[in-house]
This record gives sequence, C-alpha cells and structure tokens, in this order.
Amino acid sequence: MIAHDVHIGAPPDTDTPEPVLRKAKAMGMHIRTVIADRGFGNEMADQVLAAANILDNVIPRVGRADPRESTRRWRRRYRFRAGVEGRISALKRRYGIRRSRLKGHTGVRIWVGFGILANNLDRMVALA
Repeated sequence: MIAHDVHIGAPPDTDTPEPVLRKAKAMGMHIRTVIADRGFGNEMADQVLAAANILDNVIPRVGRADPRESTRRWRRRYRFRAGVEGRISALKRRYGIRRSRLKGHTGVRIWVGFGILANNLDRMVALA
C-alpha cells in the first residue's frame, strides 16, 4: 500500500483518484497503469488520469462496456484487481482497520496509517 485517504462519510469515487495519485507521485512513484473498479469508469476519472499522463488504465466503464473490455489481455489484467480486494480484506481482518480503537477522525487516521504500516512491514519481511 502506497497512498491512502481516510474520509468522513463516503465520498463519491470521482473525488478520490486525484489526491491518491498526487500522494503517490509525491513519494517518487512513476505510475504507468491504474486498475480500479467500475465506480471510477467515467469521464471525470478519464480527465484526472489524462492530466496525470497515465494512458494505461484497466477500469470498466459505467453503463455500456468499452469494446476493449472484451479482450483477453484486458480481462486478465482486470483479474489482478481481485488480489487487491483480497489485500484490503486482509487489512480489515488482520490489522483491525475495520474498526478504530482511537477516538475521532484524527484517531482513525492514526489507526489506519499504523495498520497499513504493519501490513507493509509484513510484506517486506515476506519478500526478504
């Protein structure tokens, strides 16, 4: 996990890609591909990705499917997203991100940040 945000309430998906991309780039990442769920498959997300110079995206369209979604290459790459969803589920179960034990929005931000840090340290140890 590289960049995350903690929001009050549930913001629409169209508002979330830009701040996360900005944080990832601030950390020195060169982003070539974005894989996301259907909530990001609209014109606004396309504009954000184009402004960030990200031409390769694996995002299903809202409404009528784009013809490239039926290609074997696109479907294989989109299945990778299932692994990402599994990682999020593991964060909720193993590191307690589902429910914060600290109070207030600041406490939730601290709780989530340390949960993601613990996950990243576990991943680094597993790769070593």
